[in-house]
Amino acid sequence: MAEVVELESSILVVAPNIVIGDLPIVAATECGFFRQVGLEVKIVKKDHADNSQLEVLGRQKERLFELGEAHVYNACQWGSVMRLNLSSRNCRIVTRRASMIHMGLAVSHSSHVEVPEDLANEPVAVAERTGSHYLGYKMLAGFMSLKQIELRHIGHPPDRLCALMEGQVAGAMLMEPYLSLAEKKGARTICEAKFFGTDIFADFVSDDTIRAFVAAVGKGAAAVNANKEYYAQRLIEMEGLEGQLAVSDISLRRLRFSQPSFYSENDYSMAVQWMKEMNFVSEPLSYSSAVRRLA
Repeated sequence: MAEVVELESSILVVAPNIVIGDLPIVAATECGFFRQVGLEVKIVKKDHADNSQLEVLGRQKERLFELGEAHVYNACQWGSVMRLNLSSRNCRIVTRRASMIHMGLAVSHSSHVEVPEDLANEPVAVAERTGSHYLGYKMLAGFMSLKQIELRHIGHPPDRLCALMEGQVAGAMLMEPYLSLAEKKGARTICEAKFFGTDIFADFVSDDTIRAFVAAVGKGAAAVNANKEYYAQRLIEMEGLEGQLAVSDISLRRLRFSQPSFYSENDYSMAVQWMKEMNFVSEPLSYSSAVRRLA
């Protein structure tokens, strides 16, 4: 990969994640919270074409970041650890992101599956090297041996839902709004869990800029929590699900956002230890190399 030349910019560019992962940033943008702290922030438009079949750093948000076309992106903490080990860019994790992703394991309405144990040796749809993949292991490992867990890379949430409805898989790991859409279509959710993610910043972004970004996103998270109906509608619109899903269909309890905080050594150590045990990483970066503590 060609060397990225870091250019100071008056605009902080965010590489897009799934919509629910970026919702506090969307709220901060629409409410003017970034302007209040003197920042101009641009969220690159999400490409809804499924590029999850590509190698991790070839997917949209990672590719934009690696090419220097974006300055920050977020991912689940396990995905962030893995991406840092692959990245050729000078970057580090700084914060736990504001989005707490609530994910459910769904099965079709006609499925024989009643409890997670019934999915032993049955295919479950995920997107590899994303939260659905890692949480799928964590969720199912409490009910069966690792050898009995069969996670199948299908791709983006709408594709996982489609695979479930068409009987290609026995279960699917889904987050909002696709979990509620699955339930509207008759699917049953047999297990649920939440996970947090982290924000990865290019090293050239200043401490002051990061602090301002974090403060504005925190206000965005509070705005979403205070007006879930409105942001549920924005979630539907941004995912292109108008006509398929109404706000009344979404389980609002699953929309929960927290104040972003700096990523602790304990959080990193637990994530790395589990990933080593699972052979997802062999020689992870040290905490001081992977995580940036602001002065």
